[in-house]
Amino acid sequence: MFNFIRENTPEDSIIVFFKPRAMHLMTDRNAVAIDNCRDLSKGNFLVMANQNYGGQISQKNIDTCSIEKNLVYDNREFSVYELIK
Repeated sequence: MFNFIRENTPEDSIIVFFKPRAMHLMTDRNAVAIDNCRDLSKGNFLVMANQNYGGQISQKNIDTCSIEKNLVYDNREFSVYELIK
């Protein structure tokens, strides 16, 4: 997932991830932790852990957010969505 982010997102992207410091360290992208629908528009990409960890919107609740998203990467641990603005 980190390789995908590093190789397939613009350098000025903001990644929504529950561990923003780890994301920044591994990808050299700015990252923020967001746990509500209202603030999702601050990011360009959303990385969802397939297990529910604290500090992120749950997989169940993400579909209730009124933001368009496209799945761009998926593996057994993470799903990456591009947030459409």
